[in-house]
Amino acid sequence: MRNLLVAVVLFASLCSTAIAGPKEDALQVLEKWTKAFSNSDVDGIVKLYAADTTFLGTGSKTVVVKSDEIRKYFEQALLNNRPRGAKLDS
Repeated sequence: MRNLLVAVVLFASLCSTAIAGPKEDALQVLEKWTKAFSNSDVDGIVKLYAADTTFLGTGSKTVVVKSDEIRKYFEQALLNNRPRGAKLDS
C-alpha cells in the first residue's frame, strides 16, 4: 500500500502545475517530498503543499483543500497505520 501511495503521489507531482518552474526546482520538491514521506515526516510533507492545493489521497474518497485535512490524511496513513513494531527513524 505504501509503495503504491508513493508511486501515485510521485506521478501526480510530476504532472502537477503546482510545482511550476525550472525542472531542477520541481525535482528538488519531489526529492523533499520523497524524503519526508520515507521518514514519516508529516510536517515536512504538509509544508510542501500550496495553500490552494486540492488533494485526493490514494486511500481516500474525499477531496480536501485545507492544510489541516492534508495533515490528518498523512498522519492516518503514515503514523497510525504503521505495522506493529515499526518504528520511526529518529
